Amino acid sequence: MSGFKLSNFKELIDLIPNIQNSVTIGMEREIKEQKDLVKKIKYYKPFLSESSPIFRGKWTADILYVLFFLEKAYFNDIKKALKNINSRTLTDRLRLLEEKKIINRIVHSERPVRVSYELTKFGQGLIKLLIPILFYLLLNSPKLIKE
Repeated sequence: MSGFKLSNFKELIDLIPNIQNSVTIGMEREIKEQKDLVKKIKYYKPFLSESSPIFRGKWTADILYVLFFLEKAYFNDIKKALKNINSRTLTDRLRLLEEKKIINRIVHSERPVRVSYELTKFGQGLIKLLIPILFYLLLNSPKLIKE
């Protein structure tokens, strides 16, 4: 992935207010321009219904973040990064993400056969949209905010 490294987190955190402001301005403009909001909601509902199971599953976002930072990972790499995930859950989530074209499953022809996973272009775009949400949650977590 082009140049996104762990050291860029500070800059990303600093951008959160700008991102929030841009999103707010865009949403306000969209609402003003929207004459028939109900039609639009009905139009997008099938997509939202289709994508929501991806994010309802425990560990799904965690797997996406691991693949984003590692770029390419084997099953055991992901399992080590997510210490408490069991193998069955990891397998199920990887299958779902592959089925939804968010990740690629790559079978290597070495002996023993090894399988690695990486984000698709769609998955990369998706995770870049989710990163500000993650930082917002981290920055506003009741556990992190001192009373």
